[in-house]
Amino acid sequence: MFKVGVLIMAAAFAGPTATAQQLQWREMAELPRPVAGYMGGVVKGKLLILGGSYWENKQKHWADLVQAFDPATNSWSNLAPLPEPRSDAASTTLGDDLYCFGGGVQKDVRSDAIVFHNGKWSKVEGGDLPEPRLYAVAVTSRGWIYVLGGIRTAGDYKSVSNALWRWKPRHKWERLAPLPGPERLSHAMAVLGDDIYVFGGATTGPQDVENLKDAYKYNTKTGKWTKLPDLSVANRAWWAVGVGKRALVIAGYTNDFAKEVYWYDEKQGLQPAGRLPHGLADTKFFRIGNQIIGAGGESGPGIRGKWTLVAELPHANESQPKKGSE
Repeated sequence: MFKVGVLIMAAAFAGPTATAQQLQWREMAELPRPVAGYMGGVVKGKLLILGGSYWENKQKHWADLVQAFDPATNSWSNLAPLPEPRSDAASTTLGDDLYCFGGGVQKDVRSDAIVFHNGKWSKVEGGDLPEPRLYAVAVTSRGWIYVLGGIRTAGDYKSVSNALWRWKPRHKWERLAPLPGPERLSHAMAVLGDDIYVFGGATTGPQDVENLKDAYKYNTKTGKWTKLPDLSVANRAWWAVGVGKRALVIAGYTNDFAKEVYWYDEKQGLQPAGRLPHGLADTKFFRIGNQIIGAGGESGPGIRGKWTLVAELPHANESQPKKGSE
């Protein structure tokens, strides 16, 4: 995660649903190489952690490791490594393929695309982003990959963008209507039906970045944006997962490394869903069956989280996303 900037503090709240549907998290096998800024996704029932960065002897290192967690055996293994080290790329799955767009190492910011298909990595012909990107976020909806935000130049938070693009294999990238709010990076995104929801993130601030507490939805059928009521917390480097008609929004960085987990729907906004056992930012969470699973991330300045965290969803009837969606 990038250097801590000026923040907007979280607002606390309580209500009649504050004790409902609380998730209980448990720790599983530790991530062998703790990393943050990684890419991730679920392929054939396993959580994949791709690349990222870590610190040793006060030096930052970038990884090409692909670490796979199997919840059925509570074990980690290594798969085919990335073609080269990379972090902070936009990533998402389409079917059984896991795509990475952009990212980089040190001052190098890339626009190229690679895909993990049948256990091997390859370059995606025609998949290069229109511009280089770090800290963009990608989701998949109805067979299309959508990429929003990020920065064009490493360390230059004035190069932040609100551009929205979409792509699928054998098509060119399309520039869609940009997000109508501030340019942003490290936001959370979730797909609920035909809508893509965008939560917070960070934009250019007096020092590096300033956290955001706004929310928007983009209808993939009409191509229109809607501004939603502001959230109760300004947060960046958090993660969202669509669960039925709601989203889970997890962890991140407010004025500290956050433990909070929320349910989100348009009528009630963010509602408490319990707390993680550790404060974490830049940790990605995914649904596998009836579980939400995440690993790694940042637990302090330059400190990588070693934990693999799993929670059971409270309702077995919460619909599982269709293959190729998140």
